[in-house]
Amino acid sequence: MIYDPQRVKVFHSASQDLEIFYLLKHTLPKPLFDTQIAAPLLGYDEQLSYAALVKQLTGKQLDKTHTRANWAKRPLSPDMIQYALEDVLYLAQIYPILKDQLDTLGRLNWLEEDFTELASAERYRNPPTKWHKFPHIDRYSLQEISAIQALFAWREQTAQTVNKPKSWVLDNKAIASIIQDKPNTVEAMQKTLGEKPLLTDLQASLLAAYQEAKTREPEALNLIKRTEKLNPTQTKLRQKLQSLARKRAADLNMNPELLTRRKDIDKFILGDPSSNWFKGWRWQALRDVLAPYTAEGQTNRSV
Repeated sequence: MIYDPQRVKVFHSASQDLEIFYLLKHTLPKPLFDTQIAAPLLGYDEQLSYAALVKQLTGKQLDKTHTRANWAKRPLSPDMIQYALEDVLYLAQIYPILKDQLDTLGRLNWLEEDFTELASAERYRNPPTKWHKFPHIDRYSLQEISAIQALFAWREQTAQTVNKPKSWVLDNKAIASIIQDKPNTVEAMQKTLGEKPLLTDLQASLLAAYQEAKTREPEALNLIKRTEKLNPTQTKLRQKLQSLARKRAADLNMNPELLTRRKDIDKFILGDPSSNWFKGWRWQALRDVLAPYTAEGQTNRSV
């Protein structure tokens, strides 16, 4: 049923679930519908939790007591079983509500491109190479980039070994702290990371991976996209476009964060086709207000 192409699979914040499916079978369930992605098109917060969305749409207050429970322990308690059941039960209730509201507004097909990208195998393939998406990666030195690559690879392998989410093992904030502090002993590494019980027995191997990276050159630097800075005229244009996008979001009764991300605006101004403003429903929603600032699909930088 999960891989039946005739059945819609409904998730809330699907990416981690989909990563598991990809690792198990090297393919992904399609078609799918992600309620966290869909809800902001109706004015809800962009990162709205499942419990909050259920509360707003059905009035049901979910019990989140067991969010951090030990789910490896057996037998599961009746309360834990009920908690797990509700995580699925209310998806079946909120999906048709969201679907009908989006359909009424003519926005249901706006999500097709987002959901297609979400279920793209490329998104989940070779996770260690995602180092190039580390925040502000283009600002680091070559040696620091080599270290980031090593820490990403260590995190991926360790997370698989201990069977825990990557962010529980070593989140991006911790990686940034290691790069900044440059620890050279286990004690220094412990000071950098603070109290992290999961890492207590792993800090020696973490330090070894970090130290080893100092002896080699970074790989695949072509994956890094250097960020072009806006000039003063373009910076003023950013403010104007952000205001126009915010007004359009208000006109559409849509969460403004969907249309006003600085990264998308800057890429649009610079004529970068990877800007979400050039894609899918965002382009459809903004096309008329952006018309004076574009020429043949690219930004008119002289405006």
